[in-house]
Amino acid sequence: MPRDRVVILIASDRDDLRRVMNTVRKSIQDLRPVFTDHIRPYMVDNMISAFDSESAPEGGPWAPLNKSYEARRVREGTGTTKLRRWWDMFVSLTSESHPENITDIHKQGMTIGSQDSTAAWNNFGLPNRRTPLPQRQFADITDANVDAIGDMIFDHVIEAI
Repeated sequence: MPRDRVVILIASDRDDLRRVMNTVRKSIQDLRPVFTDHIRPYMVDNMISAFDSESAPEGGPWAPLNKSYEARRVREGTGTTKLRRWWDMFVSLTSESHPENITDIHKQGMTIGSQDSTAAWNNFGLPNRRTPLPQRQFADITDANVDAIGDMIFDHVIEAI
């Protein structure tokens, strides 16, 4: 839910105001600290929640497993959790130390994800495949994410003052 915030800056002179404005400008020119310390962990937590609840970030349960595939998994003893037969894809998304993890943080943006192609296949689905793969979305930027990330950046700027 969006929140309105009011910030009141009181400067005793022009130099003081100039110092505050320069500090604000510098804090938004390099957002790596907030990406690293707040936004990346927040987005990873959202992905973990999607896997735990087996539902898309905006809600709605993931498609059920194909019955024959589910039966095979039960026979193998790999359980029936969706997208976690061997856990490789999940770990590649959530652990920076995994060799297929993508964590690329810049001054003005970041990329997180996995080099494991099955991550994209499952997140977006492959409906035109001979055996269609349903979408089981775990990574998305929702309106709630935008609000939360905006708040994190706003707090980062305020803390810099």
